[in-house]
This record gives sequence, C-alpha cells and structure tokens, in this order.
Amino acid sequence: MEDYKGGVGNRWVPVGLGDSQLKIELEKVRMKKVLIGVAVILVVVGGVVGYGILNADSLIKEAVEKYGSEATKSQVTLNAVELSIKDGTAKLKGFR
Repeated sequence: MEDYKGGVGNRWVPVGLGDSQLKIELEKVRMKKVLIGVAVILVVVGGVVGYGILNADSLIKEAVEKYGSEATKSQVTLNAVELSIKDGTAKLKGFR
C-alpha cells in the first residue's frame, strides 16, 4: 500500500511522485475540469438553440404582433407563422 500526501485542492497523490510527475497529475485534473466546463457550456448553448428552433414560429408571431403594433401604432395580428429553416423561407398567414 502506498503512502499518500495532500496535493492541490482535494487531490491526493502518492508520496513517491516527483515534482514533474506531480505537475502532470495536477495538469490532468485541471484539464478534466476545463473539459467538463466546456461540455456544460455546449449543452446549455445547444439547449438554447434547440429551444429557439423548435419554438421559432411562436416566437416570431409574438414579436411581429408586439413590435408591429408598436411601430404602426395600431393592432397587428397574425394567425400563424410557418418557418422552414431547411428552405430558408417564412410565411406569415393572416397578417392584419
């Protein structure tokens, strides 16, 4: 059984490790934390983008009705918005 000594943070390393080996171990821990942080950021960004894509029709409808009414100083309504990201088209139905 090896003896252990305290490392940086809560990381324990074997007593026999030299300074260069200790630096390598600590760098591995640091890199793991960075990779976990990047993964969390990617998941959050992916979730926001996915939400925007899945709800783009209703988000556009609400924005057109709100800002259109403010810009024209009259009631602007839409029955529906059909957005096709694949084709790059948008249809505004029932625009009044």
